[in-house]
Amino acid sequence: MGRMGKLGLGIGGCGAALLVAGITGMSMWPSPVWAVPAFASGMIVMFAGSFAAAWALHASTLSRTMSFFGGFAEAVYAGQSFTVARDTAPGAGYGRTMAGEHLSAADLLARGVPGTALVLGTFGMDGMTADNGDPIVGFVLLVTPADGRLPYEVRLGHRVPAAHLHRTLPGTGLPVKIAAEDPEKVAVDWDA
Repeated sequence: MGRMGKLGLGIGGCGAALLVAGITGMSMWPSPVWAVPAFASGMIVMFAGSFAAAWALHASTLSRTMSFFGGFAEAVYAGQSFTVARDTAPGAGYGRTMAGEHLSAADLLARGVPGTALVLGTFGMDGMTADNGDPIVGFVLLVTPADGRLPYEVRLGHRVPAAHLHRTLPGTGLPVKIAAEDPEKVAVDWDA
């Protein structure tokens, strides 16, 4: 627990002591003058300390939990997590897309630059599935284009046929096609 949590526990403990003193004083006959202020102060201080401790516990637990999803969150904020899943609009013109335009996975497989990808890791896509029921898996891939360019890392969501789920394990090599205009757009060639 961080400094804020320890401080909250300390303040809450002091408040509890004041509260107990106030209750003890109020149970005496005749009630001492300090009993009611001690009780009221104890309630307020204990509530403030408990709130600070609970907030610190909540913040540390939430940050630890969300760090598990860090790769996915970074990919979403970078606009890359649904690269292939969202790119279903037809390209501009006949057979050629321009940088920044949508490119379907089928177009990419037909016209993309061949390469290989090493699965570095996967992340959940909240149970997303393709129209045919295949799961969409979030991938962290190290893509190596066959044309000699240097390898680079890509995060994307991709449909995985049920028969190929075993190929999503880290360390697995996959054949891919890469958009010449936008190397962040990658499609896995499951049939190769």
